[in-house]
Amino acid sequence: MAGVTASALVATASAPGGGTAEAAAPPPPIPARSTADFLDSLGIVTHLSDREYPKGEVILAKLRELGIKHVRTNSHVIPGDPGYGRAIKTSILLGKNGYGLHFTALRPMMSDPTEADIEAAIELRLKYIIDNGLTPYTEAVETFNEYDKVYPRVNNWPEALKASMIYLNAQRGRLAPGTDILGPALVGFDLPNTAPLMQTDAEGRPMNTYFDSGNLHSYYIGAKPESVFKDSTPEARPSPFNTYPGKLTKAINLRQRIRSYAYNISKDKPIMLTETGYNNDPNGLYTGRIDEKSSGTYMPRAYLEAFRIGMQRTFMYELYDEPSAMPQYQRYFGFYRPDGSPKPQAVTVSKLTILLGGGTDFATTALPVRITDLSAAGVQKVLLQKRPGEWWLAVWRPVSVWDYLKYAPIPRTASPLQLTFAAPQKVEVHKDVSLTRDTTAPSTPVTSLKLNVGPDVTLVKITG
Repeated sequence: MAGVTASALVATASAPGGGTAEAAAPPPPIPARSTADFLDSLGIVTHLSDREYPKGEVILAKLRELGIKHVRTNSHVIPGDPGYGRAIKTSILLGKNGYGLHFTALRPMMSDPTEADIEAAIELRLKYIIDNGLTPYTEAVETFNEYDKVYPRVNNWPEALKASMIYLNAQRGRLAPGTDILGPALVGFDLPNTAPLMQTDAEGRPMNTYFDSGNLHSYYIGAKPESVFKDSTPEARPSPFNTYPGKLTKAINLRQRIRSYAYNISKDKPIMLTETGYNNDPNGLYTGRIDEKSSGTYMPRAYLEAFRIGMQRTFMYELYDEPSAMPQYQRYFGFYRPDGSPKPQAVTVSKLTILLGGGTDFATTALPVRITDLSAAGVQKVLLQKRPGEWWLAVWRPVSVWDYLKYAPIPRTASPLQLTFAAPQKVEVHKDVSLTRDTTAPSTPVTSLKLNVGPDVTLVKITG
């Protein structure tokens, strides 16, 4: 079973002259990032004007339950469109309750959009934000979502998309100070072919001149969420994102997609992961489908992993299942079922944010700790700090729990690892992000802790 077991959790005190050479060496200081920064990195796609979404008060309650404060939406922009008024009311409700809104623009779908067509499409979204009093709550505005996907229906999509970015950037003064303009969102797997088309404008200026943050789409297609990037630090993203990705025809994983995007488009700008997630399609229509239990394991890992490697913010797709959505494979990405009942991913993410909530604003400090993997399973970690003297270590085995080729669960196992501290620390273990403290953990300060960890996230609270 994943997590910590009573038979495998052992605390020890250091013994002078005893132990291995590794135990005698001082544990290295591991930089910590704040729990507040991690929680601020969490976002979710929410289709506020879609008819299968509930009323605003219910959406607000679900977001509070998840502990997620940032919403990305493509709500309808033309009065009279289905759900137009309801989306505005919900947006205002969310904004007044401290939720940040990210808006995408309506895509012009004529075969050869003119400059006037492009500007008119951007204006519809800007006027929607400004005229409806949403400016104070708008954190970011994007241009046309996955515009590359419309080819060959739109012949000149690269030029049209560049023109839309240039125009949107020129209008930023009409939005609240600090509102981000995001780069182009392109289909993730095709980035090796499309991203090179978006490098520069007609005068040769880099396109990252016109936006604040990159805008990446990368779905997991049933695979585990971990990448091979090194840990980010409190000061910087891993270096470098924007190295040459190699000669590719398709980008099949997160690493290839990040590098294709960063090398060609965002360069040294931060990147938001604005669409990602897992699909629980029970009807076999989606090739990357995964069962609900597995997505409950992967989702906290996915948020932590994106934060670990330095994604500025990560928006999971999406808040609710939409059983009438077209195409049909888009129907089962939700954290909640249409009746409002939570899927396992909603439960695990909610527990994660409850445990990590309540942090203060302060300068984080490193924690001297050695993490020794006592098996060959590998271990992934994120060290967070909630307040001075209180750290939270998230650890898990970066292994698959779902066979995305056979569409079947993979048996889960746990294996031991050891934490060694430079000085006695009080620990509190929450296996599988359980809200209940593991009662087999020691109640007095220890210098060493052995615990079994599996594919679900285990949180260890550490206080001096």
